[in-house]
Formats: sequence, structure tokens, C-alpha cells
Amino acid sequence: MSEGKVWTAVVLAVLTALWGLSWQLEPQQEELLIKAVDLGSADIESLDSLVPGETVAGGVAFHNQGRAGCRLRARIYSPQLEDKQVLLAGELTQESFLEAGQGEPAGEEYWTARGEYLYYVNMKTGNLLLPGKKSPPLYTEVCLNQQLSQEDLKTLELLGQEQQLFVVAEARQEEGGQWQRVGTLPSR
Repeated sequence: MSEGKVWTAVVLAVLTALWGLSWQLEPQQEELLIKAVDLGSADIESLDSLVPGETVAGGVAFHNQGRAGCRLRARIYSPQLEDKQVLLAGELTQESFLEAGQGEPAGEEYWTARGEYLYYVNMKTGNLLLPGKKSPPLYTEVCLNQQLSQEDLKTLELLGQEQQLFVVAEARQEEGGQWQRVGTLPSR
């Protein structure tokens, strides 16, 4: 074999080794394994048993079952009637009902509303939901919208459909990375 061919083979072998090493050193994405945890959702099958403004217990939290921390956001969808939400998700305070993400942060871990989404915030972890950890509840109460009139309630009764919230959760591992849908669930 000529000396030129030997050097070409050596250079190709070194380049191949460097390419393989660079691929292994590049950060690899772990699979996102986020599980929704039902927090005792209440049945809202019969709206005639609730009056506008009345609440029932129910909610959802998220458990990171993956091997990497991730950022988490969720969007809550409510049935609509003439541009009014039928159900609201939130929490009861001593003063009133607050929609999800609207209250004052309680502690170092909470959900905050920004635009159409609720974002998980954790002051200790840089907003990462760590592996094996569970988020605080996205909401703990469901309220029949107090802006619904008696006519709206009759319309809902005529529709005869069970009213429920839908939650769409998304996660990403890196700041600025792509959000990936990790779950869509009906929730009450």
C-alpha cells in the first residue's frame, strides 16, 4: 500500500473517531414522562344542582416520572356558551374564588398565568419539575361561572351534556426548546 493511501486511511479513521466522539458528547434529550394526577375530581353531571358561583372540589397535578427535569405548562379549556366560560378552574380563598394562576404565590412552588397558559414555577430549581417530583395542584376547585344567567342554565340543561374541563399539558427540557404535548385529559 502506498504511503499516500495509508495517510488517507489514518485521516479518515481520525475524522470518524472525532465525529463519533462529538455525537456522544452532544447533550441527549431524555424522554419526557409526565403523568397527570387526578386530585379527586368531582362530578358535574347535573348543573341544576349547582348555582352560578358555587364550587365543587376537583383538580389535577403532574408527576415527573422521567429521568430529567423539565419545564411544564398547561392550558385549561372550558365549555363555552355565548362567549362565556361555563366552568372556571381555580381555588377558594378566604375572600373569594380565584381563577387558576391568579392568586399570590404561596411558597416557592406554584402555577402562574401568562397569556393562555399556566406555567409551573419553582424558585429552588429554576422552574424545573425534577424527576420523581409532583407539582402543586394546577387548581383545586371548579366553579360554575357566576355570569351565567337562568336562561343560560336552561340552555345547558337542554343540551344535556356533561360539562367538564379539558387540560392540555406540555413540557420541555431546555429553556427555549420545543414544547411537547405530554397529555390531554378531561378533568372536572
